[in-house]
Amino acid sequence: MCSLTTDSLVLIVFPIKGCCLRMRAKLQPACIFKLAAMKNFTFYLLFSFVCVASFGQNRMVYHYKKIAQSTRKDTVTRVIFCPLMHLGGAPLGELPKWIFECKNLEELYLSGSGIFRLPRKLKRLKKLRLIEHEHNGKKRWRKVRIPRKRDSLYRKKLAQERELEWLASDSPIRFWFPRLKNLRTLRLSGNGLSEFPRTIRKLKKLESLDMESNQLAVFPKKLKKNRRLRSLNLGDNSLELRGKDIPKLCCLKTLCLNGNKIYSVPKEISRLQTLKVLNLGKNHLSELPEVFAGFDSLEYIVLYDNLFKEIPPAVFQARSLKQLDIYYNQLAEFPARLQELKQLKTLYVAHNCLIALPKFLEEMKMLEKLYIQDNKLVALGIDLKKLPRLKVLHAHMNYLTEFPEDVFELEVLEDLNLSNNQIEELPEARRFKSQRLQLLYLGENGFTKRGEMKEKPLIRELEAKGVVLNY
Repeated sequence: MCSLTTDSLVLIVFPIKGCCLRMRAKLQPACIFKLAAMKNFTFYLLFSFVCVASFGQNRMVYHYKKIAQSTRKDTVTRVIFCPLMHLGGAPLGELPKWIFECKNLEELYLSGSGIFRLPRKLKRLKKLRLIEHEHNGKKRWRKVRIPRKRDSLYRKKLAQERELEWLASDSPIRFWFPRLKNLRTLRLSGNGLSEFPRTIRKLKKLESLDMESNQLAVFPKKLKKNRRLRSLNLGDNSLELRGKDIPKLCCLKTLCLNGNKIYSVPKEISRLQTLKVLNLGKNHLSELPEVFAGFDSLEYIVLYDNLFKEIPPAVFQARSLKQLDIYYNQLAEFPARLQELKQLKTLYVAHNCLIALPKFLEEMKMLEKLYIQDNKLVALGIDLKKLPRLKVLHAHMNYLTEFPEDVFELEVLEDLNLSNNQIEELPEARRFKSQRLQLLYLGENGFTKRGEMKEKPLIRELEAKGVVLNY
């Protein structure tokens, strides 16, 4: 069965020779008529691949064989090639010729297509601004050779279905890109790349580059040619950050280096003083260089899953910081300099070794979200009423013995999690001032039986308001 809505992107699979490539359910003709009522029409093509082409406001439904003869290819703005490996399909290998006739094409999705080299003809597509080219480099492909001695029906079947087979390859994968003048976004994650594709430097207007989950060992210093780059994702590689490899990128706002082999951050990181987001999580860091004083626009630092025993002093130099993530480290206490971060809105200090919260936390009036779960807290020790903007408080998986009654006074509280503690009593006479409360988790504590909890006035009142409860 197939259900369609006017707002969703719907996948229509047209059968080949009466079959659906071992699809579990065939598409009912009624669904095609419903598609005509959709605001944004979507066209689908299926050989051993599924192709999705968006025609904007066009509401006509064409069969997949008519795409080459269509006179409306100039209205196509998005093409998605979807691999059907689990349904017996095969990689595409090369772009179909009709793609170069889509003069207004803006987005091209080639994930899992088996294409390594994009043809120069792609330069004809002047409006192309996004290419997603992920999960293409792990295996190579070639066309299956048809044995001459086999019967003609067998040969004809192989030729019509264009079967391809995957071949394991240990040689390095090299991608080649033409000079696409207007390309803004390029996604190359999961391709097994061990070298940075040199032709990327030809993409002068590139703003976002995603090379996550590859095998890069060196920071790509050739990115200095991409002066408009604003977002760079090099997470889950094998990088060892070296100062001489870091280029000066004047427009870079987001840099993700999580999941690498970084043991120290060189002082040359100061060349990237326009950063707003810096992700150094899941590495082997125990300290940071004192070079963040010039990072006036830095708003979000991620340091989770490292070896920090204290919050690095370098962090306090970033006075515009709004979010600090230091999950899964070895923190035992908060340094007093934390109160210097006057703009801090979100603090992630879960999964550490904290015993108590410092009193100066009450002075951080901008704080909206506080995540302190999975520590060694016996009591919160602070007056939550002095944090008027607090919306989220996660204090589960600690050793709290009393319900923090200050939370009743928080007027904008939305999410409260106190589960997995040792709280035995729930205040009966108190009521939450917040009219925005949506989630309340109290499970795995020392409360009485669930049936008795359900009869408590506070619980009944919250359930009547539609608050999601767990107790």
